[in-house]
Amino acid sequence: MVFELEITEVTTKDIAKIFHWTTRTAQRKISLLRDAYGMQKHQIVTLDRFCEYYGIEKKHIHIKHNG
Repeated sequence: MVFELEITEVTTKDIAKIFHWTTRTAQRKISLLRDAYGMQKHQIVTLDRFCEYYGIEKKHIHIKHNG
């Protein structure tokens, strides 16, 4: 049995790079998203959730993590 699971975590650094924002602005944006979804600080923000909240089509964003 094989399961494929794609959970792409977005970080403050990713958001800052994508939108050419300062790190602090990216932190605020993620904080607003967490507040809206009732998430705690330790919970990860996925690419799907970020795109949903900000009305962005996921196909327009590709994040490449090393590792």
